[in-house]
Amino acid sequence: MGTHGGRWAVIVWLLVWIVGLPSLSAIDAIGLRLLIPSGRVPFWVGPEVSFRTEYGYGRIALHLSPDGRTLMLGSADLRLHAEPVVGETLVRLTAGLYYFDPTHSLPSLLAGAGIAYRHPFGESFVVGLSGEFLYPLALPAPLFSVFGGVRWP
Repeated sequence: MGTHGGRWAVIVWLLVWIVGLPSLSAIDAIGLRLLIPSGRVPFWVGPEVSFRTEYGYGRIALHLSPDGRTLMLGSADLRLHAEPVVGETLVRLTAGLYYFDPTHSLPSLLAGAGIAYRHPFGESFVVGLSGEFLYPLALPAPLFSVFGGVRWP
């Protein structure tokens, strides 16, 4: 990652955490996130926790593989409407860490943005789809994922 790319990743990383952490109010859903393979990202399933916030939702996901690869993502999903609606479209800002190469001593930063769609089913379940460009991991092909989970009371 070059100097420009590293600064950009750090700025988006800080933006996600500064906007997201103070506004966390409650757990919204706990479930699984499936990463659909494209580019350097393999097919992965990992846990994801989403939180209700003032601006939309915050999400934390962790993906581990048997061969030692790790992907940890934190996302801020910003609502496009003032009030929550059924079937909402969100702007997603994502930052995280990935560790794909055992020859490196430290994980690498990643940052990016995309679009997410969230749809609750009754009071108990929620599903979502997202597509996002993550520098340097998911460029030029975007990272597509599917989320399904149980809503927390």
